[in-house]
Amino acid sequence: MCVPPGLENARIVPPLVLPSGCTFQEGGPPSAPRVIATEAELQAHLSCPAGVAAPVIDLATSDLYLVTHWLSPAWGGGETRDDGATVKFVTRFRPNCPDDPQPMPMDSTFGILLPKGATRTFGEANCSLPRRC
Repeated sequence: MCVPPGLENARIVPPLVLPSGCTFQEGGPPSAPRVIATEAELQAHLSCPAGVAAPVIDLATSDLYLVTHWLSPAWGGGETRDDGATVKFVTRFRPNCPDDPQPMPMDSTFGILLPKGATRTFGEANCSLPRRC
């Protein structure tokens, strides 16, 4: 797995796993995620189908950060890393193989939790995976 230089010791922040069918709406870009700090904001930016319970998020101790980013056709995964001062959204790119279909880029919105009132700067980083054809 590739990790961009300078992020080797940064803590991995897992994305919030939503119940099946639930989606986040209207995240911010990786450089300025949308901060969800109240239950009313959460209800406005989370959609779940009828009969599916929304996740329980303790917004008294955490803020939810929503990020919308583009998934390139060469997207090979990603993760979020936090060194205590900066949160970097890392994208891994994979080289194309000769018979790969030509997928279209698409966007995706995900959420991460940080301590309530955390002060961070945000950015992006990327790295390339080895060719595996």
